[in-house]
This record gives sequence, structure tokens and C-alpha cells, in this order.
Amino acid sequence: MPRSALLRIVLALLPWLGAAVALPMTSAAQFANTEYLPIDRHFAAIPTPPDSGTYPPDVQAAIIEGYRQLAMVTGPPDDAHLDAAKASFERALESDPQAAHAWNGMGIYELTKDEHWLVVLESVKKIFDRDHISMATKAFDKALAARPDLHAARYNLALAYRQTRGEENYQRAVRELRKLVAEAPGFADGPLLLGVTYRDAGDLAGLIAMAESLPGGAAFPPAGRQLLLAYALFNSDRLDEGAEAYRAGVEAITDPRAAELYWQDILPIISPETDARFRALDVEGRKAYLRDFWQSLADASFVTADARLAEHYRRLHHAYENYRIEIPERRHYAATAAYVPPWQTGFDDRGVIYLRHGQPDEIATYSGPDVEQNVSWMYERATGDPLIFHFVSAEDVQDFKLVRRLEDAIISNSTKMTGQTTFNPQCGEGGRCDRYDARIVAGDRREMRDLYASRGHLDPYYDRAATGLDPQILEREETNLARDIAIGTGTQSFTPEPSASPLLYPVYPVPFRNPGGVTAVAFYYALPTTEVTVVPRAGGGSQVDYSTQLLLQSPGEEAPVSRQENDAIISSPGSIPRDPGAMLPAVRTVELGPGEYQYGLKVTDLNSGRSGIVRGSVTVGDVAGPGLALSGIVLAARVEPATDASGPFTRWGRLKVLTLPSRMFRRSQPVFVYYEVYGLTADAPGSARYQTTYTLESRPPDGNVVAR
Repeated sequence: MPRSALLRIVLALLPWLGAAVALPMTSAAQFANTEYLPIDRHFAAIPTPPDSGTYPPDVQAAIIEGYRQLAMVTGPPDDAHLDAAKASFERALESDPQAAHAWNGMGIYELTKDEHWLVVLESVKKIFDRDHISMATKAFDKALAARPDLHAARYNLALAYRQTRGEENYQRAVRELRKLVAEAPGFADGPLLLGVTYRDAGDLAGLIAMAESLPGGAAFPPAGRQLLLAYALFNSDRLDEGAEAYRAGVEAITDPRAAELYWQDILPIISPETDARFRALDVEGRKAYLRDFWQSLADASFVTADARLAEHYRRLHHAYENYRIEIPERRHYAATAAYVPPWQTGFDDRGVIYLRHGQPDEIATYSGPDVEQNVSWMYERATGDPLIFHFVSAEDVQDFKLVRRLEDAIISNSTKMTGQTTFNPQCGEGGRCDRYDARIVAGDRREMRDLYASRGHLDPYYDRAATGLDPQILEREETNLARDIAIGTGTQSFTPEPSASPLLYPVYPVPFRNPGGVTAVAFYYALPTTEVTVVPRAGGGSQVDYSTQLLLQSPGEEAPVSRQENDAIISSPGSIPRDPGAMLPAVRTVELGPGEYQYGLKVTDLNSGRSGIVRGSVTVGDVAGPGLALSGIVLAARVEPATDASGPFTRWGRLKVLTLPSRMFRRSQPVFVYYEVYGLTADAPGSARYQTTYTLESRPPDGNVVAR
């Protein structure tokens, strides 16, 4: 039972105990700092002090004393109060073996003790007589055998099954909660716990049926009902209904606990800093934060908030079905671990990456006698190298963790059953060793080569690594993987399926200093006239109607740095040419400080509805600071005196720089190289002198120097 649940037991007992219990000032902080953060921490076992005169005086007094001791428990290691509670309940049961309230108290005791022993294997628990979870379920069963109408015992039995975990035990918990809800639909938060258990058991149909049929009220508050219904609807291909339920649920949040239930589903994809910001807000602030959070993720993907929300819940369901760890408390990490999460959310590392980035573009695996279970995922990126992740499940445990290098999938030599000799890893390198050791070395290298070759389709780099197992190449692999893990575990991404015929266009960002002394980036782009709809213009001529959305983010940050949307028209007094290669240039300018940015520019043809998204990154230097600085470089089709000082392509009111964002020029076409130099020192007449050296090269595969 989670420690925060203990606090709720105490609070439940306070009205009955009066002023006899004083909570330690450290309790709230202690309960909040659990490493594993399951949804069960929002539910607590329910104590049942008997009504006056229920039992003979000595039995009644012993049961009341047992619950009083439970109320003073500060955590699973608090043996003083736990043992005192146990002794009191045992005294009651010696006199009356059918005392249901005492059996319920014994079950709560065992549940509390089980949390302390949860990290221990079941076999070891039995050896040391510490199988507390089994003893808890037996105690609750005995309470129900004596008093089938003791609803608290049935509720607690369901909690015990949930704490045991596993599909079979979730089904047992569903069975008990269905009985409880049928007998007492308004008892505690039984319907809410039943809905959560339906979800954990993967029974979406059952979840929808109970969410739509059970009456509302304190036992099944609207916020929780709508959240569970949204989860089931999203994963039943009912996106619009799911989004509507989610939004209604957020509006219905009235207390911190309800907000926490929504935040529980977001915990796997956020940072501790984001978590702290959320928890610092009041209830209304948390509701607004939830809405803004999904909108910011949607903006980053150029989709609606409903679509991004649905994608997250589809991923969450897939992770529950495929990457769940039944006892995350047993996860352990070496000092050299490639990734240690800020908290456990119930999934292995595959679930962490899947929740953040979705289905990988490529998957690879390899099996061999000296290789642990392994799988590699690759995600293509619009800019930069692909992201690659290697997961290894050591010692045949179904817990896949990210590793620093693919080589980590090879079973350690210290665990191999050679049986004949002490392995010398320096065999063949100046040391003497026997032929058996030499065979081990040769076998390891063959296994390594085959393992790396199995990843060749993910990146040609792995084929090169497999050829010679060059230490420098393997060292570079470790550097690249560390970068990918940092990006993969610190960002989210969602790229919706492209349309059958996406709009294609080039984008070219260039940092400048504006006349006002502020750094800005000009995003030059050009629309191929063969890709857009040309319509007649009122009064003669032709035009293209389109809209743009430009989003900029700093890597690792959830909120966008800048988000711009506008409708635009490109018009001509004559006919816009539709020849192949004809382009309509345009530019969007955004003021940005120095730094690294990721951008996305979406253009939509307002007449045809076709759209496209171009993503990339741009580095902005401190071109507005003191000292010598250079702008970005523009490759332009023309640079000429400006006739419109405020035109979009006019620089400093003097020159019109008509860039070619594709940077593709015909062989006979002149290339204008435009750049700006800032911070030059002028002589007495006001002139500045400088020298530049530049090189123009054709793109790969040619790579020829065109001009220097």
C-alpha cells in the first residue's frame, strides 16, 4: 500500500479518534517522495472501527486499540505501532475468531507491511515468512466470510489484489469491486476504483459500459468518470467522443485529487521541473495548465489538441499492454546506467520512449547463445541523424533498459559457464593463455560482429562497426547514443501520417541583425507554382491564397518560443507562370535571441486544402552584441536596389534580396552571395574596411567547389 495511502487511512480515522492522534510534521513530505508513483497511491485501505456494542467489551476494546495504533503509523518501517496494532487485533481474534472488523484490521496491517517487502522476491518472502500480501488477502477473505456485508473489507480485498498485480489479480479485483458496486454503489470511491481496474485489466468495453451506466455522485465524481471514459473511447477509435469526455472531465475538476488523476497519465513524459510547476498551482490553475499543456504539444506537431490528446492515450494503452512492469520497485540501476528515470511510472524503458515518440520507424533484434534479449528502435528525423535506441533485458528478465552501447547486449564474461579455465580477456595481446580462452575471444568477436551487422539497416555506421570493431568507431557510437538518449527521454514528438499528396516547398532560415539592433531570423520559403492553386484576382491578374503556421521551440522545452499564424496572398497583375521550376518566394521574420532552435513551418493552400510541413533547426549567434559579427548567408537569385523600402525582401531599406530558398541554380544562372557584417570599426572619413573569404560547394554527392 503506497505511503500516501497510509496518510489517507489516518485522515479517515481522525473523526473517530478525536484529538488522540497527532500527525508528524514530516508525514506529507515523506509520503510524497516515493520512487514508484502508481495510480494506487490515490486510493487507501478503509478502516472499520465497529459501532458501540458490536462485540463483547474486551473484543471491542482490542479492535479499537488496533485501529488507534494503525492511525499512528508513519510508514511501513514503523514497527512499533504496526506490531502494537497486530497484537491488539490478535487479542480480539483469540476471543472471537469471527470478529470481521479485527480481520479487516489485520488485512490493513499486512498490506502496510507488504510495501516494505515489495522489492523482495516471492520465494524469499516465503522463506522468511514475509508473504504479507497473501496474508492480507486471507485476512480480508475471513472478514467477508464472517460479515459478507462489510463493504470496507471487500474494497480492501480489491486493493490487495491490485497490489499483487498481474492480469489474473486485476481480474480478481474487478470481480470484488463489481460485487461491491452492485451492493453499495455509493460506498467510498468503489466505482472509481472499479473503472481504474477495468483500465488496468485492459477491459475497454467493460470500462465504457460501467462509466455510462453507473449513477454519479461522490463515489464516482464526474472528473474521474470522464477521464476513464475518455481513455476507453480514444482506444476504441472514437476520437471525437473521447476528446469531448476529456474536456468535460477537466472542467469538472474541483479538488487536487481529481487533478492528480489527470496528471498521473502525463507523469511519464514530463520533467521534474514541469511536475513542480504543476503542483505549485491551485485547482483552477491546474485545470488551465492541463489545457495549455495539450495545446503546446499539439502546436509542436501542427495538429489539433484533440488529435494530440488521442495519440497520447493510444500510446499509453499500448504501453500498458506491452511494456508494463508488474513490480517496478524491484528495478535497480548500476552506476553506469544509460538512463535513470526521475520516477518509476510502471513501464520499462521501451515504454518511456514509446510514450514520448510513438511507433519506431525501424526495429531490429538479434539472438545468440551469448547475447541477452535485445531490441533496437530507430526514429527518422526531418533534420539531423536518426534517433537510435538499444534496449537490453538482462538475465532473462522482461525489463528492457536503455544501454550505452550495443555491445552491452553481450553476456558478461564473468557470468559465462566456462567450467574449465579462468578467462583472460588479454589473450592474444602479449599475454599467454590457453586455447580454450582463445576460442572464447574468437567467439565473442564473432558474436559482436554479427550483433552489429544486424543493425546495419538502421544506420550504415553499424555495418562499418561490424567490419573491424574499431575502438574509435565504438567510442563514437557511445557518444551518439548518449546524445540520442538525452533527446529521446527529454522531448516528445508526434508526426501524423502525411496526406496522399503533401505540399512540398523549401525553407531556408537566415539570422540577421535588424535595424532596431535586435536579432531576428528570416525564414525564406518558396511555393512551386505547380503545387498550389492559382485563381483569378479581382480586377485582373492572378493570385495564390494560402496560410502559414510557424512554430519555434528550444530543445527540451515544452512551451513554444514563438508561434505565428497568418493568411497570405501572392498576387500578380498578369498570369502567374505554371512552368516546372517556377517558384513564388516569401519570407517570415521572427525576433529571437541567441540559441539553438527547432522550427516547423506549415503551409496550407486555402483553395485546395493541401498542406505540408517542413521541420528543421537553426543556430542563432549573438549578432546583436558588441564586437564583430556576421549574419547568416543568403544565396540569392537577385540583389538590387529596393524600390519599396518596407518590402518583405528589403534589407535596411536599401537592397532587395530575392533569395532562392531551394539553393538550386541552373548552370548558367548567377549566384548572389548576400551577408551582413556588424560591429566594424570605421576610419575618420567614416569608411570601414574588411576582407571576407568564402567557398561555395555543390551538395553531396558531388561536393565540388563551385567558387572560392
